[in-house]
Amino acid sequence: MGGVGLLAWLAFAPPGDPAERSADTSDLLGPAAAPSKHSGPAYVDVLEPLPEELRSEDDARLLKESAKTAFRDERFEDAIEFLAEAYRTFPYVTLLYSLGSAHRRAYERDGDTEHRRLAIRRYQQYLSAAPDAESADLAQNYLTSLLADRDLGDMELEVVTRILVSTTVEEASMQIDGGPPLPAPGVISVEPGHHEILVRAAGYHDFVRGFDVPEGTTFQVQAELEDKPAALAVQGPKGALVLLDGRAMGELPLSHPLEVESGPHVVSVTKNGYRAYSKDVTLERDGNSLVRASLDVSNQRFTSYFFMGLGGVALVSSGVLAGLSVERQGRALTLERQRMNGQVSNPQYDAYLELVHSRNSLRTGAVFTGLGGAALLVTGVMLYVFDRPQLGATRGVARVTGAPVIGAGTAGFTAVVQF
Repeated sequence: MGGVGLLAWLAFAPPGDPAERSADTSDLLGPAAAPSKHSGPAYVDVLEPLPEELRSEDDARLLKESAKTAFRDERFEDAIEFLAEAYRTFPYVTLLYSLGSAHRRAYERDGDTEHRRLAIRRYQQYLSAAPDAESADLAQNYLTSLLADRDLGDMELEVVTRILVSTTVEEASMQIDGGPPLPAPGVISVEPGHHEILVRAAGYHDFVRGFDVPEGTTFQVQAELEDKPAALAVQGPKGALVLLDGRAMGELPLSHPLEVESGPHVVSVTKNGYRAYSKDVTLERDGNSLVRASLDVSNQRFTSYFFMGLGGVALVSSGVLAGLSVERQGRALTLERQRMNGQVSNPQYDAYLELVHSRNSLRTGAVFTGLGGAALLVTGVMLYVFDRPQLGATRGVARVTGAPVIGAGTAGFTAVVQF
């Protein structure tokens, strides 16, 4: 039957050997013996579910979680209140078995016969509604053991007003009207009228509510506590951009730590000319975390420096070649004037021709080297300016190859870069 697994935490080993199942044991619930302090919706013989339109599986699930916490802490009366309210909110038949177990444990601890009587009732109701259920044999064993003592007594009921507080937060506490802290979830008896409740837990914002409680009712409060944010501090190079889960949060240094929802996040720090830094972090509620980002210079930035340096060397070389070309031009002009006056011998004329050829070669080399240097310098500047980090991208090592170009009347240098 569906839902049995949700209540396995209330199952205990059967006392003794299995016994024959009784079709109707209600006649064994004998006459009165002692008054009882118990009353309210959880202690009636038959639990009546809410009308169909008012039922809620989600509310019942929350109440069952609260009952689980109370049962674990051996607060069986609180567990009974939560389970009964859960059954009224959404009548899972397995809740009857759980109620029987909670009453039985309370009876075993305190000897209160009202718990014993209601444990018998709930086990009977469970077996009647689900005779073939997974826990039916256990229920019959417990029922047989409880029926061994027939002195159950009449119950003299008193009107009790209660507040039932539900919460899914572990290790929460509650205070009613500024009283002492009590474990939450839980049930507390109060006087009819206005009350204020405070529910708190480490790492959560306080839950505060005020309400009026009618006489003789069990007033239900569902305390939904909100997480406190975590504080995240980030350190790294000045001017670097901080991103949280891909969203820009500001540049370093940050004026104050970031307030972030608890849980897993990805912190990234980027800056032009550096490899992007990313780190997975898990932030605790109301906790403080620090991320120190160490950025390495990117391969592209190294390459830009290489190109700008190479371009600068080429431009200087172009200037040197141009200067040598001018020097050759001056000497050639001197010999040209002597030749025009008929004062040049054949060896001097050959020297003149050599100077002209050298001047032309140096001039060509200066032009091409200058153009190549300018191109390299511009390339380096472009690589520097557009060196923007990419998150998640894998950058390979830049490879640069170069070779001189020398030919008839030409001289220069070529370079190829691959990323």
